[in-house]
Amino acid sequence: MRGTLAVTSTSAPRRGDRERIAALLSVSPVAQSGQVMPSSRRISTIKTQRTILLSILSSLILGVCSGFATSNHEYGAEEYLTISNGTSPDKKFSIKAHGEGDLGYENFHLYLVDASTMKIIGPLVEIVDTLDTGSDAFTAKWSEDSKTVMIIYRVDRHAPLKSMTYSLANSRALPKTKKPVDVTSRSLEEHWIRYGSGYFNPDGSRKNDKKS
Repeated sequence: MRGTLAVTSTSAPRRGDRERIAALLSVSPVAQSGQVMPSSRRISTIKTQRTILLSILSSLILGVCSGFATSNHEYGAEEYLTISNGTSPDKKFSIKAHGEGDLGYENFHLYLVDASTMKIIGPLVEIVDTLDTGSDAFTAKWSEDSKTVMIIYRVDRHAPLKSMTYSLANSRALPKTKKPVDVTSRSLEEHWIRYGSGYFNPDGSRKNDKKS
């Protein structure tokens, strides 16, 4: 039985957060003080505001990521499902998910697959301790030449997203780091929300929205 992703808490910034962000974006140091500050002090104040703004935005995005329910899938014996954006731009490779048991956690792995023959090349053994087993909760970000792929996924609903990057050479996936790393880039977090949360269509619209 397929477990679907659902929103369990609001994904929109709260009113207070929106006002804080708007204030930081719109109010200049000069306007706040009512007088012209020395350039060095003005630069320092701007840097401080930017640091606070980035902190707020990061907290908001982490809250959004935690608002999506766990995605699970009960896989058939020979069922391997392509993750979101899992096919390389040159159409030679794909990243697929497969597991065993009622929720798919037993022997769960992501696999590099030959997209033309559907032959399994091998598991991506560095990607472990995943929160989800549904293929739609994992998203790939490929380089334009299909020689590098980053996998973004969750290990906990209240922890940063994880990413693991591989170089593809001689039909093998070679890890670029020894283990997955925390996602700290806002653009990568937004990439997962759009493509890996299972809540949005590729055009950015919500799947449950009714078109007029």
